[in-house]
Amino acid sequence: IDQCKISNFKWQEYGRGGQNSKTHIIMILIRWWKSLSRVEKPFWVFGFLMHVLAFFYCTGYQHGDEHFQILEFAGYKLNLCTYDSLAWEYPAQMRPGFQPFIAFCFGKISILIFGEIRPFWVSDVLRVLSLVLGFISMIAIRKLADTQFHNANQRNLISFFLNFLWFLPFLHARYSSENWSGIFMIFALYFMFHRGTSIQSAGVKSLVFSGIFWGLAFESRYQIGICAVVLFTWIIFYQKNNLKSILPIIAGGSFILLLSLFTDSWLYGSFTFPPLNYFRE
Repeated sequence: IDQCKISNFKWQEYGRGGQNSKTHIIMILIRWWKSLSRVEKPFWVFGFLMHVLAFFYCTGYQHGDEHFQILEFAGYKLNLCTYDSLAWEYPAQMRPGFQPFIAFCFGKISILIFGEIRPFWVSDVLRVLSLVLGFISMIAIRKLADTQFHNANQRNLISFFLNFLWFLPFLHARYSSENWSGIFMIFALYFMFHRGTSIQSAGVKSLVFSGIFWGLAFESRYQIGICAVVLFTWIIFYQKNNLKSILPIIAGGSFILLLSLFTDSWLYGSFTFPPLNYFRE
């Protein structure tokens, strides 16, 4: 990649939409890779290889909730199990339908491709998706370091610890609510602070995206809402911003909450609001 000669690339035409989305993503990754120091690049190669190995070795699930509150809910909608076998959280209608709906969709795709539901294929796809999102979240943390640390040695250390923390590939391979909520929270923080420590420098579009990812983090695991409340309190009282400054974030998050009404109603077969049910329980 270092030998790629992209100096003749017409960035103005690229900015006007002359390239498709795949080219856009590739160019962003190339630019990010070229921005790394020579010391950091071996760290990221190692971290990537560890995530590849995690696909093969981190099978099954770490905690029963990954199966009984996500995959089994999806399995019930796919007629793979009975109502009586479901965990008590299902009749209490207190779990989000976001992740079960994704698993359900891949189950349907399995039927279209193979003519039947292949659970191991679905599990592999969900593990790959989780690993990719997890690795991208590491890149997001590293890019945030550019705005927070101006010393090259500090950025090198961040890359080192991100890629040599053995438990990150293990956790990223999990299709769990904890993993996905943490990943989406990192994305939300990236869009809030990728241009500086003040959200006012982020721009409205970035803040809306931040709100979308806060909403996805919340729909993965409701407890992440505590982090959002604390952060918004810090923004208003410590950074001295007014409530208007976080309205784009609230708008993005509200959009996800509205969409979640459909997935939650799909999961439970009736209109319900699981966050309130969870709070009651």
